[in-house]
Amino acid sequence: MTLPSPTPVCTFVVSAFNRPVELKLCLLSLVCQSRVDWSAIVTDNAMDSTYRDLNRDAVEWVGDPRIQYTYTGDQAKNCYISANIGAQEAEGEWLAFPSDDGYVCPWYLERMLRRAADLDLVYCDIVLGSAQSHRVLSQQPRCCEIDKTGFSVRREWFNRVGGFVIENVDGGASAADGQFIERVVAAGARYGKVDEVLVVHN
Repeated sequence: MTLPSPTPVCTFVVSAFNRPVELKLCLLSLVCQSRVDWSAIVTDNAMDSTYRDLNRDAVEWVGDPRIQYTYTGDQAKNCYISANIGAQEAEGEWLAFPSDDGYVCPWYLERMLRRAADLDLVYCDIVLGSAQSHRVLSQQPRCCEIDKTGFSVRREWFNRVGGFVIENVDGGASAADGQFIERVVAAGARYGKVDEVLVVHN
């Protein structure tokens, strides 16, 4: 196990909505990482004050000082804008964007960073859906074939291409992650894949 460093190698940016129970499970999956040199920012989009309190309580319940909470609901109307806000507060060289209703495998960060040694972006396969109905998304670095919960990118490159953009996105806001990837690749980023399912996104 890697000892924590003063500056985390990766910051997880988790956009939270109205799912405090699922948020707890997501955050616990971060706490269980085999590497410990990470930080996390929960960016809360909940417009309802009850859910906002519950999301903040979820962060406090997990009780890990590496996880910070910030409310973005007045500025962010969707997870991509919220992710951009969180990325600006991040400390890690790498950024990852797990969903508040999903979780990452305990060896997610270890495997992703091992593959990413000489890369700017690395991605993995993910499971989409519930226990009753699910499918594996074999991710590809192009629009509509990748989900933000299954990639990590160097913060430098995230900032270089302007983060996630939702205006004028073909396919609606849900395609913003794929178009982000296309912009990063077009800008010359080195990328590669871990051929494993490391993320579950419900």
